[in-house]
Amino acid sequence: MGQYEKCIRYFQNLVRDPDENINIARIHFHLGDAYDNNDEYDAALEQFEIAHDMLRNRTDQAGLKQLAYVWQYIGIVLNQKEEFSKALEYCKKALNIFEQYYGLSSNHRDIASCLFSIGQSNFGLSEFGLYEGNANPYLLAQSFYYQKRALDMQQACLPVDHVEIALTLAEISKISYFMKDIKGAIKYGQQSLTILRQYLPMNPLEIATLSRYMATYHYERGDLNLALGYFCQCLIIQRKRLPSEHIETARTERNIARVLGDLGQTEQALQHLREGLPFPLDDFSGERLKLLYYIYSKKKKDK
Repeated sequence: MGQYEKCIRYFQNLVRDPDENINIARIHFHLGDAYDNNDEYDAALEQFEIAHDMLRNRTDQAGLKQLAYVWQYIGIVLNQKEEFSKALEYCKKALNIFEQYYGLSSNHRDIASCLFSIGQSNFGLSEFGLYEGNANPYLLAQSFYYQKRALDMQQACLPVDHVEIALTLAEISKISYFMKDIKGAIKYGQQSLTILRQYLPMNPLEIATLSRYMATYHYERGDLNLALGYFCQCLIIQRKRLPSEHIETARTERNIARVLGDLGQTEQALQHLREGLPFPLDDFSGERLKLLYYIYSKKKKDK
């Protein structure tokens, strides 16, 4: 049983047999948080809604603060479910309460967390909104604005190498890329990776994902050797952390094949292409594989 499953069982037992002095709404909140961390989003929302019903009529400062946490975490889960409009609504309600509670000029972690989530909601809406997949420039700008506010606040109230700063830097890096600011994307991405490698030394998938982004940025700038290095870093982690035939690992293999091909290292490119294709190649001759590589490379260049 994993750590989050143990947390879920613990809070479920508290809900079934609560102590008379226990805060039941808080228990449902923590149970929802455990479900969220275990990627059980519908179960998380159910628990947050129960906590919300218990707190909705509170008007005292402590009650409003608890309610703001519930709204914030509902927004976080809705972002995970890609229900960005609803997420934005809940996060803005939470932000309003936190700013009243701590003060508009306060640099507080709770406010920064709301700003981060609002930035994520705007980014999601920019990709999946009115422009049918093309990024909406206004919503991208809004996303950048909120993430930059979050970053400034986090840097004022958290240690310089805190993981939340790294995650916000990664978001700003991604947004900068979509805003056609490759230089900014690389700058923020490298800052994020530097912190993540210190904070998460076991090379989790977050580092693999950001390394893939960094590889893409450098590839588009024509820095092929740097792109290859980042793609290889991504592949090393994916091979350790993902099943042997995972789609993301295969995608990285194909990306490495493309870069090696551009560098003129055709034989090595073919080896990675063989690993990255979504069907077995045991019966493929070398010449047939080279033809397949040529077709694949041409399609990539034509995009």
